[in-house]
Amino acid sequence: MKDVSLTCEPGTLTILRGPSGSGKSSLFSVLAGIALPDLGDVQMCGRKLSRMSEREKTAMRRGDLALIFQAYNLLPSLSAFENVIYPLRRAGVKDAGARAWAALKHLEVEHRADLRPGLLSGGEQQRVAVARALALKPKVLLGDEPTGALDSDNTVHVMRTLRHMAVNDGTTVFIISHDPSVTAYADQVLELREGRLTHA
Repeated sequence: MKDVSLTCEPGTLTILRGPSGSGKSSLFSVLAGIALPDLGDVQMCGRKLSRMSEREKTAMRRGDLALIFQAYNLLPSLSAFENVIYPLRRAGVKDAGARAWAALKHLEVEHRADLRPGLLSGGEQQRVAVARALALKPKVLLGDEPTGALDSDNTVHVMRTLRHMAVNDGTTVFIISHDPSVTAYADQVLELREGRLTHA
């Protein structure tokens, strides 16, 4: 990536697109505080990531920041419900059970709540991963292909959910997507090509 600069305001939904190998996943990792940029910094929720310890970044990812990974990143030994409630309990959320169940129900996978990820389809795992992020009620949500394994109906449902989070909850939503249909939900669409960022 070269000279990447972007601003995402609270209550907006931004979509990043671009060809494979353009640096989208690398940018996602930098924004999430998983990787450090060679130059510059990321400011999120009023703090610069470079000035935060790994413990502080981990705490942020259990509260103010929610991540949806392309590979889902569900814990294989836990059920769908346990995967959703786990970060809530780590964050000390009092109504963790109710929030986890409501998120699964909203994503229409509550009937699979007792199953481990290995027994779920790719689309079901993806919706559980979205439910986990939704239940956190974060200030910032970063998603890497959050609809990549979904059919058209579930894609619409997830995108409407993310749009609602932005407009009604004031969440800053930033997602990477190859799906051209999801741009209809965005306040801004960015394009990353050969490491350079432009407005689409």
